[in-house]
Amino acid sequence: MYHGGRQVGFARSFSDGAVCAYLADVYVLSEFRGRGLGGEIVREMVENDPDGVQHWLLNTADAHRLYERFGFERRGKKVMERK
Repeated sequence: MYHGGRQVGFARSFSDGAVCAYLADVYVLSEFRGRGLGGEIVREMVENDPDGVQHWLLNTADAHRLYERFGFERRGKKVMERK
């Protein structure tokens, strides 16, 4: 994600290109947080994936509510899954 040519956020995922993907990183610079940018990054990753992956996994220590907005469910203390 860019603002005026400056990168202010990003996400990274790993996928088998067909069935399953792991959302590894979602990051927004501190001065740009609280504006919904992290949610927009997650939305782009999971809803507009060019491979059409339907099964997503991730680990989070504190952002469960963010990911639940995009259909992720808790599968443990840190593990979340979206089918």
